Parts: sequence; structure tokens; C-alpha cells
Amino acid sequence: MSRNASDSTPDVPTTIKERVLLSVPLHVRLGVFAAAFWVGLIVTSYAALLIGIGVAMILGWDFAFERLALGQGNTLLNAALSIAFVALVVTWAWMFRPLWVRPAKKNAGLEVRKIDQPALFSLLSIISDRLGLRPPASVILTWSEGLTLNRVPGLMGGLGGKRELEIGIALLGGLSTRHSVGAMLNSMAQVPKGVTGLCTWIVRGLLEWLDRGARSVFEHDAQEQAMAETVAKKSRRKAGPLKRAWKAFVWVSQRPIWIMDRLARLLALPALRSLARCADAAEARMLGGENFQESLTDRMAVQTAVQRVGSLVMQGIAAHRLPENLAQVATKAMPTATERPLGMTDRESARHPLHGKRLSSVQGIVKATAWDEEGAMAALMGRFSDISRTITQMHYQQGLGLSLVQFKLVAAGESRGSGSVQEKVNDEQTAAICRYFGGLVDADRPLCGLVTPSSYQPTVVDLRQQVLAVRQWVQGRSQQVGVVVKEWRQAWQRWRDLEMALLYSRVGIRLDSHQYGVMAHQPKLYEEEIARQRMVMEYSDDALKVFDEPSERRFAAALGLIMMTPDIQLPEALAAMRAQLPIWGHAYGEMAQRLPVLWELLALAHARDAMGSSGGDESSEGWQETCRDLNARFSLLGGQLISGLEHVPDPAAASELSLQQRLLQPSARQVSPSTDPAEAQTSEIIRVTFNFQTVYHEVFALLVGAAELAEVHLVDGAPAAVAAEPVAVNA
Repeated sequence: MSRNASDSTPDVPTTIKERVLLSVPLHVRLGVFAAAFWVGLIVTSYAALLIGIGVAMILGWDFAFERLALGQGNTLLNAALSIAFVALVVTWAWMFRPLWVRPAKKNAGLEVRKIDQPALFSLLSIISDRLGLRPPASVILTWSEGLTLNRVPGLMGGLGGKRELEIGIALLGGLSTRHSVGAMLNSMAQVPKGVTGLCTWIVRGLLEWLDRGARSVFEHDAQEQAMAETVAKKSRRKAGPLKRAWKAFVWVSQRPIWIMDRLARLLALPALRSLARCADAAEARMLGGENFQESLTDRMAVQTAVQRVGSLVMQGIAAHRLPENLAQVATKAMPTATERPLGMTDRESARHPLHGKRLSSVQGIVKATAWDEEGAMAALMGRFSDISRTITQMHYQQGLGLSLVQFKLVAAGESRGSGSVQEKVNDEQTAAICRYFGGLVDADRPLCGLVTPSSYQPTVVDLRQQVLAVRQWVQGRSQQVGVVVKEWRQAWQRWRDLEMALLYSRVGIRLDSHQYGVMAHQPKLYEEEIARQRMVMEYSDDALKVFDEPSERRFAAALGLIMMTPDIQLPEALAAMRAQLPIWGHAYGEMAQRLPVLWELLALAHARDAMGSSGGDESSEGWQETCRDLNARFSLLGGQLISGLEHVPDPAAASELSLQQRLLQPSARQVSPSTDPAEAQTSEIIRVTFNFQTVYHEVFALLVGAAELAEVHLVDGAPAAVAAEPVAVNA
């Protein structure tokens, strides 16, 4: 009958229902049933153990009391038995602790509704339909790296079977739509419907309870440990004998529950891993084998990024500067393809087999669905930047227990300490520059063109004297110059922070203006404060130029020694550098002239990057006008930054490109293109700006390394000591 109906209405397309992707074989279901039975039996045996010990103590107490009443046995022996009995009673009473153990503290989360995120709930509906499951009743976004499917608290979750899906905001910000769908499908598929799903809930709940109960009062789980490390630590004192005895007592009393916890995990692990393999197979059928491997690798990268962000937050707490958008920081901290090791494993969860085994288990599975979606998941969601900021502040306040009044929220680009490979390289380069100049020269300030040119041709001896003279001068002026350098850095940092606050005020993003030294969150007040910080930078820069001139003399003298020393006297390392010095020097001089433009671009880039693709009312006139002004400024400054560099050779070894071509090369981390040409151009200029700063630090560090090596071999290792007095240093 349905066939006739469809034939009679040819204008209505027939909906072909694709087959369910999740397949749980009978042996897997039986394994889950057996795991639920054995884990439940272990928990029951713990209760039976408590009852058995209690009955034995009552009988023992009756027997001991009878002996004492009749005066039988040795008095000392009876007293010792009484003391041992009291200790046993206390131990037995402490064994009841797992019965009232508190559940693990949940991540601070933000519940989203279907009316606010229709695209996300539409994807969840597609996933649930392909798995043959009911869609989650609610979705909660938290600061984490993974996804967790939980039962809704109360009777609706226990009897009604309603579920809530907890999604880590870092996962949505760092993955594409295709890979995000694969992650959500995998998480939901690990809890099938029916009795198998009920047994899975039982196994998970009992394992979690056993794990919490087996932990000592002196131990914490990973989340609690991270929270404990964020607060100010008290001075640690060596534990006394009473505390050691107490720890030993707790350790002994918790051995039974500890053994049962390990035994339960050992029995449940095969069943949970079998469910994980079924979920992996369902994801592979949804995405395809190659896309499954990419999705799994990207999820591992997100886990690494979240760990890096955790260490960055710890450093930010000490410095009272916290990133205002953790999801954006995690996206920047994700390891690139060249950083990711081939043998990454997911050992954090007992439900997942090793990475290699997971890939081998889905080999040969072809894609069984026509669904395909490109683009970033964050771009698909509405107001993702606003949601990320809200979750970030909830994590700080509820998760870490911080008072945001005591901290300044800064742009993601201003947060350092994630431990990424590129950041470590940049830190090593700036550390080398700081070490050579004794901390008196900032890596982002130019050190070129300060010395007045002279027609005098110095000799090798003159250059050695110049190096030694400046060294002595630095020792006497280091404290004085260090104060001015610190003042310049603080003004430069405040300028960048204020640019972000100014941009937020123009587009309507709320911010605590008092953290930035401004009375109200108004653009005019921020502009006035930015002008003051620019003036402080100019005054500090003028004062530093007087002190930078001797440093430039020493720098140029050390490099001149490499060029003027005969080849036979040069060490092998310096001889190899001599050919590259003119190229490095040319690139450094051209880039140093453009540093004021770089400062402007960096301040704008960090602010625009922090604002994200959304975060205010994009349809408002203020938002559109701000974006137009920003795009115009970026276009003007970007042209000034790279114009003329097409004639400068790339300082990288064995490179045939110009410096401009290198700066314009695409990065290893692909960014989703923007549909607006002006926004796409701005994103490209921001990328080139960060490339310029990276290459400048690289060239500066190369020259500093050559100068440092020259002083070691050609000044300190010279045949005879050279006095420093003949050369005067003007400062």
C-alpha cells in the first residue's frame, strides 16, 4: 500500500533510510552482562566482608569479655588482645568510608538549548538516527578535551533513560565539523540502547564508585590535583610520627577496597574495550577509514593542547594574567602534523584500546553513509566566541575557585607557557638574545643604526678592545638600564591589552575596565589611555637609545671580528657562519627598520584575534564599522611591513626565496577561509605579522649566536689579553 502511495505522488521524493551504523555482536553483549554481574558481585562482596568482619568482632568481643570476667589467661595477653580489638574496631569502622564517599566534582558547564544552537542539535539528531538511539535530552559545554555521555540526574535519568552529553569546548574549537561529528558519534555509541546500555551504565557507575572509594584521604584525582595546584601552597613541613602512623592506618584499612577496585577493572576492561571497538567501527562507517584516523589523531592533539593550556593557566595565576578565551588558546596550542608522534596512545581512559590497535581494528571498513560536511565546527555554531569566554570564566570561578577581580584577562596571543614546539623555539631565541646583552636589550626593539658612521677602519685589536670595554661598561650600568627596559616592556604590554579592551568596547563585548586602569568601558577612555602608554614607550625608547649604542658597538665589533679574522685562525663553526653573515645582517637591518610598524600590527592582531569570528552582535552597525576600520588599518600597515622585502634574500640556509616570499608562505596549521574578502585579507595579514616576528627573532638569534661564539674564540680565547682602556664608550 505504501508502494502505491509513493507511485501516485511522484513529486514527493522518497526518503531512503540508511542502515544503522552501530552493530553490537552477541558476544559483546554477553561480555557486558558478565562484566555487570562480576562488578556487582565484587561490590556486594565488599558489603558482605564488612558484615562478616562485624559478626566476627561481636563473637570475638563476647569470647574476650568472658575470659576477662572469669579471670582466665595471662593478664598482659588479655590487655594486648583488648588493645588489638579496639584497633580492629576502628579499622573496621574506617572501612565504611567508601559508602559515604563524595562523587567527583563535575566540570563547570553551560547548558545550551536547541533554539540557540540549531546546527549542533541537528547534527546530534543525525548521529542518533544513524546509531538507532534517542538524542540526548540536554547538551552541556564544559572546559575539557573530550566528550562524556551521562545519565540525567534523578528519576528521569535512572528510570526514563534520558541522557546528557557533556562536550569539551576545546574539542569543538579545534576540530572540523566532520571530526567533531565522529567524536560525538563515538562517545554516544559506547552506550548502546536496551539492557546492554543499562548494564554499561551499571559498570561505569560501580567502577567510578570503587575508584573514588579506593582513593585515600591523602590522594586526589587528576581534576582535584589540578585545582589544588592552582591555589597558594602553604609551607610544607615534614610529617611527624603521628601523621605517618595515621597514613599507615588508612593504607591498611583501604587495602580490601583497593584490591576489589583493581579486580573489578580487570574484569570489566575487556567488555568496555569491546564496546569501544564497536563505537570505532560505527565512526569508521560514518566517516570512512582515512577520516577516522585523522579524527582520532586530531582528538589526541586536542588532549595535548588542553594539557598545555593547563600549564599555561598555572603560570598565568602566578603572573595574575589569565587568557580570556581558553578554547582559542587550545586551538593555537594544538601540535601541528610535524609535532605529532606516530605512536600516540590514549592511555587516559580504560575504555579505549591503544591507538594502533584502534586503527587496525577498523581497517577495511568502507564509508556506509552519504553524509559529508566540511568546515570548522566553531564556525557552524552561533556566537562560539561568546560561549567560549563564558565557559572560560566559569572554569576560573567554579572549577578553580579564583576571583577574577584579582586577575587581568588578556588575549590568547598574550598567553605564553603552553609548551608547544614553536613557543619553545621562540623562548630559546629570546633567551639567547637576553643572555648575550645581559638583559639590557629587548628582543622586539631595534638595535641597528644607533652608532654614528665613521671613516676610520678599525683593526682586529680595536674590535677586541671595543668588546671588552662595553663588557665593563655593562657591569656598571646594568641595574640602571634594566629599570628603563622594564618600564618599556610594561608600557608595550599595557598598550596591547588596551587595544583588545578598546576593540571589545567598540563591538559591545563586556569587560571589566578597572582591570585595565580605566574608569568605564568606553572607547574614548581606552583611546586616551593608549595614547599615554604610547608616550611612555616613546620616552623610554629615547632613554634606551643612549644605552643601546654601546651594545650595538659591541655587537658590531664581535661580528666584525668574524669577517676580519683570517680563515686559518677561525674555528670551523665561525668559518661556516662567515658566508651567511652578510645575508643575516641585511635581513636584520631591513626588518629592524619596520619594527614600529610591527608593534602597531601586533597590538591590533592580538586584539582582532581575541575577538574571534563572532562575539558581539555582528549585525549591529558598531560591529560592521569596527571591522571596516580594522580591515583598512591592517591593509595599510601590512603593506608597509612587507613592501621592499622582495629584494631581500631569505636568511634561511639554502633558500632561493626572497624574504617577502617566505613571509607570505602558508603556515602548517590550516585556517578555515573567510567568505568576506576583506576579512580573509585581514586574516592573512595577521598571519604574516606573526611570521615576521618569528623570522625577526630567528635572524636576531642567529647573529647573537655568531657574536657570542666570536667572543668566546676570538676575544676570550685570544693569545694575549687586550686592555679595555684605549677605547672610550659614550653613553
